[in-house]
Amino acid sequence: MKIEKTTLVLAVKLLGVLTAVMLFLQSLHPAWRSHMQVDSYFVFYDRAHHLFTHGNLATLEFNEYQPGAMVFFSLLSPLFLFTESREVFQNTLIILNLLLIILYARTARMTNGPWGAASLFLILLCTGPLLLFRFEVFVHLLIVVSIIVWNKKKHLWAMVPLAFATLTKLYPIVLAPYFALLALHHKDWKYAARVVVTYAGIMLLMLSAYAAAMKLGVVEILQQSLVHNKKPINLDTLFVSIISVTDLIQTATLPEWNGYLVHGIADTALWGPRALYDYVWVGVVGGVYLWLMRQTHLLKTFNPAVAALVLALFLLSNTQLNPQYFHWSLLFVPLITFRKKQSRQIVLLVFFACMTAVLTQFVYPLWYSEFVSLYQTGVGSMLPFFLILVRNVIFVLYAVTLWKLLTTKD
Repeated sequence: MKIEKTTLVLAVKLLGVLTAVMLFLQSLHPAWRSHMQVDSYFVFYDRAHHLFTHGNLATLEFNEYQPGAMVFFSLLSPLFLFTESREVFQNTLIILNLLLIILYARTARMTNGPWGAASLFLILLCTGPLLLFRFEVFVHLLIVVSIIVWNKKKHLWAMVPLAFATLTKLYPIVLAPYFALLALHHKDWKYAARVVVTYAGIMLLMLSAYAAAMKLGVVEILQQSLVHNKKPINLDTLFVSIISVTDLIQTATLPEWNGYLVHGIADTALWGPRALYDYVWVGVVGGVYLWLMRQTHLLKTFNPAVAALVLALFLLSNTQLNPQYFHWSLLFVPLITFRKKQSRQIVLLVFFACMTAVLTQFVYPLWYSEFVSLYQTGVGSMLPFFLILVRNVIFVLYAVTLWKLLTTKD
């Protein structure tokens, strides 16, 4: 038995080494790097360099990135003491993200044994190097720290990393009601309100400190962040997949393209006012939380499967769905513990997670130009379109599997 366990641990470590090497080599290959580096090579670098040079953001014309993201970029700023090379900046970002992945793999192994680390490595292998060029892993680790602190009964302190995560990428705010329900189950409404007020207060305090340091107004920061509301509905979304299939059946054409800030479709192609689409997620996520209020067995401690489900449904009902966003939910999978009778569902869950990741990778970055060109010109191979369609269906199945996992009776 001891020999089998040692062999399993060794196999997982070898899988981890293979994953790290593969992701690093892919990150250097032009087929992946050319698309993925647009943000890191230009935008991340420019923001970090401006802050390092001027000490604030008052003279920066436009910045859509939130305070926590700017802090993350600034972690690489000491490089500018030695070199101003964009290539060095980007490669250092890649190495930093690899280190964060290793840290998360150790956390997954400590939480969920070899299975936790192995499932993470499988998902990352299917993802490719995308996360090395972004800061999704950084945000996820902040949420994980919040969960760890919460499970140690230090509920108010848990709001500190959660608040910082929210000020880095806005999506963690979707998990705030879950923490509130956990607090309600732990004590009462007053305690839940105290947790929420602490969370909001810490965010406001952090935001005010950031605004003062960057010589910006709080309102100005919020206005710059709201630029996302002006973007068209993203081509990757379930909304666009449904509308596109319907248009192909009815008119043999795809919806009109709109490229303002992201690749999406024109509002004229939508079924009804754009505002209706912007807030579908509120009803969907709100419905999950109403259901969760009656599931007391899921409110004893933080359940990663609940977080994964909430974020999956949030993404499926959202108007923005960039390739890396899927990992807001997928990265919770390695933390999900399970009983023996749930083994089949867990295997299915990891399979759907891996398929979501690998199909996304095929289109972005490998066939992304062809995919966008289909909507821009109406000509070209339909393969990328069908891969996105299948990917979105599989992600729905992923969410359904999470639901079944949470509703399986003892």
